Amino acid sequence: MRIIVFFKNLCIIIVILLMLVVTANAQINSYIPANKDEIPSVLAMLLAEGRSNYERIRTWQGEADFTVDIIYRSAAAERVFHEKTEGKGEIPQSVRKRKVGNIQFVADFVKGHVYENLHRPNPVQYTEVETGRDLGTKSPLPWHTVSVITPEHLTQSAPSVYDGPSIKSRRAIREAPKRDTANILSGVFDPRECFGAGGVVWKTLPRLIQRFEEEGKFSVGEYDLEVKERVQGANIDYCIKIPLKSSETYVFATMVFSGKKGFNIISYEITTQDEKLFQKLSWEYELVDGVYLPSKTGKKNFDYKAGHLRYQEEFVLRNHKLNKTIPEETFTHKNLGLKDGDIFIDEIMNKEYRYEAATKKLKTIDK
Repeated sequence: MRIIVFFKNLCIIIVILLMLVVTANAQINSYIPANKDEIPSVLAMLLAEGRSNYERIRTWQGEADFTVDIIYRSAAAERVFHEKTEGKGEIPQSVRKRKVGNIQFVADFVKGHVYENLHRPNPVQYTEVETGRDLGTKSPLPWHTVSVITPEHLTQSAPSVYDGPSIKSRRAIREAPKRDTANILSGVFDPRECFGAGGVVWKTLPRLIQRFEEEGKFSVGEYDLEVKERVQGANIDYCIKIPLKSSETYVFATMVFSGKKGFNIISYEITTQDEKLFQKLSWEYELVDGVYLPSKTGKKNFDYKAGHLRYQEEFVLRNHKLNKTIPEETFTHKNLGLKDGDIFIDEIMNKEYRYEAATKKLKTIDK
């Protein structure tokens, strides 16, 4: 009888210990609010760590395998079905346009130069979302562009004439560089953009810090900035939820930073006031020569009213080379993949040239 009572008591003790362990792990694995007085210092630390990691990159070379999907629905799906696909069978209610390819990139952060060699060996694929039915394509050709962007120009060579599925000749065009609203040079895959969501985070965090210094808080309407932390062993993750006003409604940008990854951003979400997901981004990192470089990035955009996926992309980055010497020809017309006789048009200088493969020079064509 005593033995039975002993084992009953032992079982109760074990259950209590297990409950304590589970509760402790739940507390460790969940986010808790950071001390309000420490919020400015947390933001400053994330700013300093992210910027320090980024600024150690002088040159960066590598490859990126990518998949990009665009989802069309209803009338847009019908239009794409008729204009871009073989147009056979029933009209689908939704169409997925998929691009798959590889990018070889070289970036010189000091000079602001970027080289991109983009190759899509297979044509764009169109499928019906619900059934996976292959809808075919009216353009069954591969695609291959080579681009160079500098602070002064954007130069890109692309196929101009095909011989069956092979590229017979190319044409290069040089034009003024394109800039977005944030004054960022655009037009090619720039690996620097992998470090943020619409811009690097150390351009976002200073604004939050400044508001705290001026007002002692960051708030939009009735909503305050939230900073939470999660302790997992020796690692600390931080979650920042920023309230924003869009037209007459509120949206929230939530960023997660991982201590395991040098306090770089690993997750970014934009949600509506009623918690519907509008955008989701994710990052994975690889430690290369003391620098955390993105090894995989993902992005999804949703129709927050219907909940439908509208756009998604995935980039898998590999074969990183950091801070190596880059040959001077990398960012010139000599590295555009031009063949003998290909045309080079300089829209900035309003001149036209023909490429000579033997000398790698551009010969002026009189207009």
